[in-house]
Amino acid sequence: MITVKAFVGALLDEVAQARVLSDQASLHVAQRYLDNDLLRGFPVPRMQISTIDLELNFAVASRLDGPSFLDDEEVQRNVGYQLRELLHSLPGRPEFHAYFGKDVELAARWRNGLGEMTTRFVKVLARPSTEVAGVVRALSLSAQNYFCESAPEELRHKVSALLGQAMDGYKAEGADSMKAIVEREIVAILSALDKSVKEEAAGGPPDLNVLIGAAELEKLNPGLLHRVKITVSPSDRRWVATEQDGKKIYILDRA
Repeated sequence: MITVKAFVGALLDEVAQARVLSDQASLHVAQRYLDNDLLRGFPVPRMQISTIDLELNFAVASRLDGPSFLDDEEVQRNVGYQLRELLHSLPGRPEFHAYFGKDVELAARWRNGLGEMTTRFVKVLARPSTEVAGVVRALSLSAQNYFCESAPEELRHKVSALLGQAMDGYKAEGADSMKAIVEREIVAILSALDKSVKEEAAGGPPDLNVLIGAAELEKLNPGLLHRVKITVSPSDRRWVATEQDGKKIYILDRA
């Protein structure tokens, strides 16, 4: 999957680099002509591209409102690290004393496995085409599973009940359970990142994700495929000497 912006940008970059290689070759040949008495009077060969026409087969892979902020790998890692810090802090929070206070070694066992837990979080975030609400549920479920996995054998069968009950000291109506507290924290982390990404992209046009790999296109219904023709025309520049404040400077001008 790639965006139209990235594809066209990479295409134009490759064309420009091709011209660079061509000009470097022409320079090398020109020097050889200059050094040869017989070739010096001949025109130096140089390839020139007038236009390039390409036909692109593609399928739209996302809505026009742009990709989810969770599609970015760096965002996925950042969420994973923030969730690790969240889980690392739970044993010291008073509302979780009902769980971690039952075993003095439980907090150490809990923190020792957080590296692997971070990897699992990132895998959840990397799943394609998942709405944020689904991501929250999946991350919360991963955290709940970790409660069970890190618990000693004699406490493991009580984890589900402990996760669902109101915390000690929080017995008032509407008191949060362990599960609700963790899920609320996950929502806060994701919401803050989503807001940050939206503010950064405010005013900019949405990216359009398209599939261009042959293997990906073969899996799709032909009715979903589109074709677009791209024409690339040369727009060369050259360095031109000029004077500014009595100093000789060079500017890029049309060839």
